[in-house]
Amino acid sequence: MTIAILSLVVGLLAVQRGPTTAVSGARISELVQAMLTGNDAQEARAIAEARGIFKSRGLPTIGEVGDEAAYSFIVLICTGERDVRATVLSKAKEAARRGQLPSDAVRYCEARIRLDDAIVQARGRAPTRPQLRDEIQRLFAADPTQYANLYDRSQRDAGRVQLYGQNLECSPQSPTLHRGPIEDEANVNVRRATIGLVRLELYERVVIDTTSLTCGSAAPGK
Repeated sequence: MTIAILSLVVGLLAVQRGPTTAVSGARISELVQAMLTGNDAQEARAIAEARGIFKSRGLPTIGEVGDEAAYSFIVLICTGERDVRATVLSKAKEAARRGQLPSDAVRYCEARIRLDDAIVQARGRAPTRPQLRDEIQRLFAADPTQYANLYDRSQRDAGRVQLYGQNLECSPQSPTLHRGPIEDEANVNVRRATIGLVRLELYERVVIDTTSLTCGSAAPGK
C-alpha cells in the first residue's frame, strides 16, 4: 500500500513538472549549423527536429541552454513553416519578459513574420504588367541578407562604415577574414534582428567556417 501511494505521488509530481525532454545547447548549435549551411533536406530535418522539441517541451531558456543556444533555437523555429510562428512568438515574448530569452530573438521572429505577411498580401494583389510581376517575384525569392549585403558593400565601396556587418574584410594588420568597421556596433544585432538577420556573431562563424574564400579572394557575399 505504501509503495503504491509513493508511486502515485511521484507520478503526480512528474505531471505537475510537465515535459522533461532534454535538449542541449550543443545539439541546438548543430541544428542551426545544419539549417544555415546544409542542403534543403538537412535544413528541413533540422527545422522538423526543432519543432518537435518545441511541441514536447516548449522553448529552451537561457538558464537551461545558455544565451546563444536559446537565441539560436528561436532562429530555427521561426525560419520554418509560418503556421507555428505566431505561437512561438507569443511564448517567446512571455519568456523574454521574464528574462528567459534574449530580446533580439523576439525581434528576429517578429521580422520573419512581417516579411511573410507582406509577401502574402502582395501576392494577393499581383500586378498585371509582366515585367513588374516578374520583378516582384524576383524580390519574393530574395531575403533580407541580399539587401544587407548590397547596402554594406556599397557603403564600404564608398569608404563608409557598414550598417549590418555583412561584409567580412582583410587588412595588412589582420590577414584573415574579420569584422569590418560598423556604425554603432553596440546595436548592430538589434538592427539585424529588426530586418530578420541572425546575430552577427553567428553569421561570422558560419561564413568563416564554411567559406572557401580567403584574404586573397573576394569578400563573402553570403
